Formats: sequence, C-alpha cells, structure tokens
Amino acid sequence: MDVPFLSSGALSRAHYALVRQVENAASLQAVDNALLGQVASIRKQFAGRSLSMRECKECLIILLYCSTTFTGSHRPDLNFALPKAINLAEIGQSVPDKRIGYLFCVEVMPSDHPASLLLVNTLRKDLESPSVARVCLALDTIIQYPLEDIIPAVQTRLYDTLSHNSHHVRRRSLLALRALSKKQQSVIEPMTVKVQKRLRDLDSGVANAALILVPDIVQVSLVTREDARSRTVALLLQCWKNRSDPSQSSLLTHILSVLCKVGPPADQLGLYHSIAKFAAQKESLNPALLFQVTKAITVATIPSVSSSLSPITYVRHLVGSSSPNDKYLLLCLLETAEPRLWAGTDPQVPSVLDALEVELIMQQLDAPDGMIRKKTLNVLHKVEPEIVVSYFSRMLESVSSAVTMDIKAGYSLRMLQIAEVLSGENSEAYAQYLIQVLKTIEGEDTAGRVIQEVVEYALTYIRTASFSAVDGIAVLLIALTEESVAMGPTFLLIAAALACEYNKLVAVSPESLLRGLSARFPACTASVKEACVLAMLMLSNECEEVPEDIIGRVKKVAETAGKLLRRRYDQFLFCVENKDFLRKIVSTAKSSSLPDFALSLELNYGQGHEPTTQPHEQPSTSQASSLVPALSPPHSPPQRPLRYDAYEAPPPPRRLNSRSPTQHRSRSSLSARSSSQVSVDSLSSDYVDPEMAKTMTAGDLALMTSEVRNLDYSPFLNANLGVDRLADRADLINLDSPFIADPDPAVHEEQDAASQSIDFESIWSNLEDSNSRGWCERSSDDVVRLLQKLQLKLRVISSDQPPFNGELKIVAVKPSRPGPSQPALLRIRESEDGDESCLWRMRCLDSGLRSQIKRLLEGNAD
Repeated sequence: MDVPFLSSGALSRAHYALVRQVENAASLQAVDNALLGQVASIRKQFAGRSLSMRECKECLIILLYCSTTFTGSHRPDLNFALPKAINLAEIGQSVPDKRIGYLFCVEVMPSDHPASLLLVNTLRKDLESPSVARVCLALDTIIQYPLEDIIPAVQTRLYDTLSHNSHHVRRRSLLALRALSKKQQSVIEPMTVKVQKRLRDLDSGVANAALILVPDIVQVSLVTREDARSRTVALLLQCWKNRSDPSQSSLLTHILSVLCKVGPPADQLGLYHSIAKFAAQKESLNPALLFQVTKAITVATIPSVSSSLSPITYVRHLVGSSSPNDKYLLLCLLETAEPRLWAGTDPQVPSVLDALEVELIMQQLDAPDGMIRKKTLNVLHKVEPEIVVSYFSRMLESVSSAVTMDIKAGYSLRMLQIAEVLSGENSEAYAQYLIQVLKTIEGEDTAGRVIQEVVEYALTYIRTASFSAVDGIAVLLIALTEESVAMGPTFLLIAAALACEYNKLVAVSPESLLRGLSARFPACTASVKEACVLAMLMLSNECEEVPEDIIGRVKKVAETAGKLLRRRYDQFLFCVENKDFLRKIVSTAKSSSLPDFALSLELNYGQGHEPTTQPHEQPSTSQASSLVPALSPPHSPPQRPLRYDAYEAPPPPRRLNSRSPTQHRSRSSLSARSSSQVSVDSLSSDYVDPEMAKTMTAGDLALMTSEVRNLDYSPFLNANLGVDRLADRADLINLDSPFIADPDPAVHEEQDAASQSIDFESIWSNLEDSNSRGWCERSSDDVVRLLQKLQLKLRVISSDQPPFNGELKIVAVKPSRPGPSQPALLRIRESEDGDESCLWRMRCLDSGLRSQIKRLLEGNAD
C-alpha cells in the first residue's frame, strides 16, 4: 500500500500500520503471524485498562480485519471481544458506533452462543427508537442474524413497523419477518393482510419485498393459491400500465418470477405475450424480463399448446446475430421454452424456426465459448437426446484418429461437456463417460503428459454436483483397483485425488486402492508419481497395516529416483512405520484433498519427527545454507562421505573474470561504509576487484554453468526443499573441471565496471522515484542468466549480505557507452512456496533500460 495514511481510509494509525505490514509480508505465514500478534496485543488491551468508546471501536475493526484476512485453517478466536462489542451496540451514542458493535456480533458470534441473549434487549430498544436510522440498523441486524429467542421480544413491534412512514423501514420490516419465519413459520400468520397491502405500496422497493413473501405465505397455506395469483396479477397489471417508468421494469420481472412459483393463470396469456413482445424489441431488449415471461408462458400453456402462443416468435431476429450475448440469450430462451412450442415435435404445432435457422443453432456446437456450447447441447438434448448421442460418437471417432496429443487434448473439455449433458444427474453414467473419454485421449500411454484442464474440470464437477456423486466415484475407484484397466496419467491423477477425498464413502477397501496405485505409479512421470505417493500415504492411515509388497514396490522405485522424489518416498516409508505421526498429519490437514494433505505433511515432517538416519539423505553444504538461509529446514541432516576423491590444490591465485554474475555470492561483499563510497556515475569506471582474484568454489561453478541438469517438476513441493534443489545444482560430479579458462580481453573490459564494490543501499534510496515491481515465473538464478543475455555489466550481492538480507541484489549497467551510465538496481526475493518463481523490485532512471529488463522479467521480451 503506497498511499499515505490520510488517503488510505484507515481508521487509525495502528490500522494503517497493520495493513501495510500485511501487504508487504513476504509470505502467507508472515501474514498470519502478524495478524495473530495483533490479536494477542488487543486481547491484552481488553484485559488491562478500560478503553474509551473510540479505542474500543478501533480495536473491533482491527479484529474484524484480522479475522477476514487470516489465511490459515484455524482462525483466531475472537470471543474474548464479544462483551465489548455487545456493550458498544448498547451504549453507542451514534449510529456508526452501534453499527460496529452489531457488525462484530453478526460476524463473530454463533447463533447458539449464550451471549446472543444479551442482544435481545438492545435490538428491542433500537426498534422502538424514534430515529429511523436506529430502527433500520436494528432491522438490518435481524435480517443478517435472525435468532429464534428474539421473536417474542420484537414480533409485535415488527408488525407495527410494516405501516411505518418511512419506506426504508417498511421494506426492511418485511425482510426481517421473512428471516425470522425461517426459524418459526408462525411469525408470518398475523401479517398476511398487511403483506397484501404492501403489494400495492407506492414504493417499488417495498412492493418487491412483499413479493418475496408471497410464495412463503402460499406454502404455509395462509391464503389460497388462487387468491395469491389474483393479487399478484393485479399488481402485474398495475405495473404494466406504468411500464413507461424505467423503475417498473425490475418489478415486472420479479412479479413474473413469483407467478411462475405460484402458477401463472392461463387466462392472462394475452398479457404475457404483450410483455414478451415489449421485452423483445430490438431498440430496448430486456433479457431478464424476456426470460421470465417466456417461462411464465411455458408454464401457463402446458398442456394446451398452439403455435400462436410460442414466445420464440418474438426473438427470431436473434438467430443470425453475431453477438455472443444475443446467442446466449436465444439459447436460454430455447432451453426454457417447451420444445413443443417451437421445435415441431408435436404434429399439431408447426415448427417456429425454419431449416436455415435450425442449422445456425446447430453450428453453435463448435462455438469458441464453452457456455454457448453447453447451452446448445442442453437445447438439443431437450429436443431429441439421440442428436447429442450421435454427436458424441462422431467426436470420439475423430479424436481417436487424431495424430497429436495436443489435438486430442483440445477436444477433451468438449467431450466432457457432452458427457455431463448425457448423464444428467446419474453420476454412475458420468463416470462411465469419463472413463471412455480418457481412454480415447490417452490410450495406454502411462508416461504421457497430464491434461490439467480435464483434471480440474472433472474434479470440480464431481465436487460441486447438486446430486450425490458417490456412485460415480465408486465406479472410478473400482477401475483403479482392477489392474487390467489401462490408466493414463490424467485418469490416474483424478483417481488418486478421489481416493484421498472419498475413500470413506465408497465400499472399496483402502488396501485395494493402495495396490492399484502402487502397481501403476512407477511407469508415470515425476509429478504423477508424487501425487500417487501422497495419495498412498493418506490411504495408509486407513489401513491397520500396509502390505509388505506395497512397501517393497516403493523401496524399489526409490532406489533409482531423483533427489526430490526420494524425499517423498522417505516420507512414505517413515510415516507408514509411525502411524501416530501419520494420524497427526491427517488430522491437522485443512481438508482431505491432496494439496491440503501435502501442505500438512510438509508443515509437520521434519519438526523433530524425521528419522535420524534415512536411506536417502540429502547433502548439506555450508554454501547451500548460506545462500538460502530462509529455506533451510529446522533440523540439520547428517553429513555423508564424499563419493569422489578430493581435487588437487588449486594453483596460485590469478585473476579470473567469469561471465557468471553469481561468483561472489558466497563471498563477503566489501562494505562501502568502511571505504570511500562509489557514486552512481562512477559505476562504469575501470576498477579491479581483488575478490575477483580468489579461487571460485564448486558451488560458484555450479551456479555459473548453463549445463545444470533439469529437475523434475513437483506441484506439491514447498520451501523445505530449497536446500535439496541447491545441493543438486552443486553436484561436482556433473562438472568436468573445477577451473575455468582466462577470458579474452574484451570480456575482461566488460566485467571491470560490474566488479566494483558499491553502496547499494544509498543508491537504492536515491532512486526511489523510479520504482517497478512484479512477479517472475523463474528462480533468481534464472533471472541472472536472463540478464546476462542482455549483455549487461552485472554486479551481484548475495542474499545473505547486507543490505536487505534475504534478497539477492543486482546492479546492471549498459555496456559500451561513453561517459557515466545510469544503473538498474534489482532486489529479488525467492518464493517461499517452493516453486521456481521470485518477486522482483527494480529502480532505474534510464527508461529504456528499465523497460528492457521489465519485459524480460515478465516474459514479453522478443
């Protein structure tokens, strides 16, 4: 937050400081720590001296900010502040003060909390206040926080406020009574007559609120359905007469939606068609009103149907429109209207659309917009399901004959949309369609790439389905247990995720799921292997004892695995032997999903629970710990002997000018405060850094070389693996020689200017008017290599050296320019999530250089 306090909108300096601290935090964990510290500080203030009303209000607002901003699974307990909030709502002299007290109670206090009874008297007094603002505040609180215990105290007063002079009070009173009726239906019995009067209220907002109560009144049989229809139709006629008033449009839409719930009378079809014709005008198209009147006509005309009653007649001009909004509106209307009204499925009713218009609708199956394709499928399936079935079969044939995987993956989401439409609410049918689609796309290729879109779409559909998906999940997990069923990486990843989340709901033993995963994951790529091992580890918690053959498979795969995956295998082997520790990991996970389980595993594993000796220990060097101090685990892994003979002693020191900007990262940078400071304009002057004459370490060489082998990508890795990644880069076996050749004179001259010792902090402060910042999807080492490609003169200060500890500092200057050059200063902080990304900040007065570096870091360089 770069705005000053006076322009920030913060309530106090403390509030402003907390928001700045949160927004400038380096990680989510730092955010949560700051919020928890603030909550603890306010708790002490409440327990100490008595606070003024203003101070109490400020503290409650800060606590609400802490509660809504907290990212952890266990939010801070704010119940200690409830007495203060209730007291503020009671004794507050102004409406804003009382609003803060009420708001805190609504957001924090559960409905069954004993302290909720203390609000009853406060709300009753505010409802009886002569101030309209206080009455509205009390009504808003009841709407958001309806309590069954409050009904006897406020019920009579609420009936009186239905006739209040203020339309704001009348509207809120109706909504408050509806909220309380959800707790006790008898609340709306005495107010039936007043609700009917409010339907004819001069204020459209009050009439809208009264309309909301009409279905509830009919549902509890307080009035007959015919009476409700007649009164609603009377209001409809009144609004239709005043249709020239734009404010009546939303009320017309609401009235028609209520009529659809209570049953629109068929004797008003002429009125419905007049409204449909009015809403479908090209000059004043009203999609919401057109949709509701189409639904009303459809409900009112079934089973008696005639071609003249089709509402689609008024929107035929939308068929040839090129606007996506018009296409979507037309498809919504076709889906809402009964096919007999427009599709010609009834021999007695001719089709409303001709052959060309039907063809234009069919073409929307290939529309680039997924929602339009989905709506088209729904329309065609409603008219004739066989059309969609044949289309699905033809698409499967086309995909199976496709040459490349990219073409197959491009059709995957379309086929899943078709499967969703064909299966309806039958989850078992959806699972069969999903298996058929994945087999067509992946075949028996277990080492192919994962189609992320399919994984996300399928899991989202299963998790958010409005019907029970247990039968479909059981079909997928049974397929996992059958070794004869071929599974590609996408199918296997979906099954592993479902096995973690739903293994307790299906009649499939966890041992069978473990065998299915252990038999398939060795042939997969690294990312799928990791997901499978995590799923196996979570399933192990459901087994009394993990079978020995499964453990043996994991040990066999671990023998040839890379360093990152070996850590997962070590975690699996350790946890299956320490079931108490495994149960703790499962219980502390935010949910049973794979990412949450992986996060819980990383937070707990290594905190004093890791075995003292592991079969695959990672190397640890002093250089690695100094380069990434923030990523070092809390425990120190034991050292192991070198696998090679030591190098001979290096020759006498000589001047080495490498192009690697990282060669000084393990050195101590020269302090500018102990020597004469170097000005900005002198960065390009000739200077020989004595540090350049020192022998480079093996870690320097590993960071310098561009032949570092690629690491397996792991979507579940976190910051604890930072040392392992660096150790992998520093493996001396991959290097042919510990020395490098002398550079040519041209390279020597280019590096002189970048070899100086500078006062980075002073120069950074002087350039505060030229800020840039962003997120780079690369590591800090890759950023340095990218800057090298620009042929810039670089000076690098390691993250463990001041200033700005924890951040890599880089000074970049354009080469081959006469006279002083304006440098670009960069501060780079590695991501703490364990991924290959970093946060960068840059200051540079040279707009050309600043733009060039910014495009490079954002991935937009040519």
